[in-house]
Amino acid sequence: MILALFGKINQFIRLFRQRVINSCKNDWHAAVINSDRCHHYSLFKSLLNVEKYLTLDINIKYKIALARFRLANHKLNI
Repeated sequence: MILALFGKINQFIRLFRQRVINSCKNDWHAAVINSDRCHHYSLFKSLLNVEKYLTLDINIKYKIALARFRLANHKLNI
């Protein structure tokens, strides 16, 4: 009986965790889509995940430059 209860608790925790993650992703997506400041960002970023260039073994200054460009936080005259 205890093992069956333990299995149900684990199942509940997994389901609850997945629903919280989905809710956060949906809130993030809605905030990006509805924001005027994030228009450029929303053209490139559609999923809430870590970008591959951040995990590559490249110089940190290039990672920062790419991140700033993606967030429109740069000093380019555009």
